[in-house]
Amino acid sequence: VGGGAENVLLCDLRIAAENAKIACSEINVGIFPGGGATHRLVQNISMCKAKEMLFFGGAIDAQTALELGLVNKVVPLQELMSTAQEWAQRLAQKPPFTLKMLKAVVNANWGADNETAMRVEQDAWSAIFGSVDAKEGMKAFIEKRKPEYTGK
Repeated sequence: VGGGAENVLLCDLRIAAENAKIACSEINVGIFPGGGATHRLVQNISMCKAKEMLFFGGAIDAQTALELGLVNKVVPLQELMSTAQEWAQRLAQKPPFTLKMLKAVVNANWGADNETAMRVEQDAWSAIFGSVDAKEGMKAFIEKRKPEYTGK
């Protein structure tokens, strides 16, 4: 209660316990979200559903959040931490520089016109292609071994 949905909206990847509830209930006390939820919610779900959540202030369950695209995965509560740790371990195996650039490109291109999006992507791709990690990743692929990324 009190900013929880806004915290969810700040995350790149979201795993919810099956008993989780997500709400933008500020309207119920005479205010509305002031931490960016009005903008980010519309970016994550439809305008219609965002308005429903914001105008009525009711909670949605985890399964509804999954169906709306607000969360990536729903798991039993007892599996929440292990699932998050598994995802973190999987991400830790990725090249850090490339992952950082990919996140920046995806975020920059949200709502961008095609010309701008292609320019942003090509600029980042050029930077990544010449990176130590990209060379290591391609070399490891050819040599059929696990890459050893450095973040450079």
